[in-house]
Amino acid sequence: MSETSVASGLIAKASRFFGETRARRLFDELYGGGPERMKPRVTVGIVIANIIALLVHVVSFAMFIGGIVMILYVWPAWMGVIIGAALAIAGWFLLPDLGKLPDDVITREQAPALYALTDDVATALGTKPVDVIALSPDPNASFGKVGRSGTSVLTLGLSLWRILPPKERVALIAHELAHQENGDTRRSFLVGHALTALNGWYHVLSQESPDDLAYAERIGAIFTDALAAIVQGITSLLLRFFWSESQRAEYLADHLGSRVSGTDAFFATNDRLLRLSAFRQALL
Repeated sequence: MSETSVASGLIAKASRFFGETRARRLFDELYGGGPERMKPRVTVGIVIANIIALLVHVVSFAMFIGGIVMILYVWPAWMGVIIGAALAIAGWFLLPDLGKLPDDVITREQAPALYALTDDVATALGTKPVDVIALSPDPNASFGKVGRSGTSVLTLGLSLWRILPPKERVALIAHELAHQENGDTRRSFLVGHALTALNGWYHVLSQESPDDLAYAERIGAIFTDALAAIVQGITSLLLRFFWSESQRAEYLADHLGSRVSGTDAFFATNDRLLRLSAFRQALL
């Protein structure tokens, strides 16, 4: 068993234990409270999470700039140039990605009634109207901001949208737009992009190696496995630090959304999402 798999197993066990314990504790704390109690707070964990996220970005920038400097310094020594280029390329791909508009975007002219509905929901929530609506085949929905201008994008999964009655469609839109107002740390630029970078590092480092490796290659594989375990540990640590406040924000989005759609419609929508998730797992 590799170091990565051992570390992964330990992290998974710890996450399940602490996740269940903290989830019960947080639910008991918030149960019966109003929206003020659900608002995320600035805690020591949030501060540490932002520091870790900042360090992740610093490492990415350092790899990119360091690789370029190394190429210029060692030129024309080909070995140094190759190493420098590898560092610069890796750093470039790990830099924060501002994202771009999805392919399947529908305009206000193409779907005036849908945009009017989202505008009405945004007004009821007291938040900004969505800039763009995109369609997806996935049975889900999401909200995010892309590009330098921070264009807001509401993505609706058609396979989910088609089975929802009108009130549940309002509940779905209301929950997603409420993420503009709920202060979720996970959706902040610093932490969100750090998680994306860490995920990229892990997938690069955890590539499965063939069995017939030479001795030097096997040493290299052990080293990358150890790095992958460290990256996964940092990711788990980051998630642990902001989990409680992020879950508070999720509860607040639920609360704000249910005030627009009604509690019954909101419960029904969540129930459908849970059933769809279980159905996919059962098929697999």
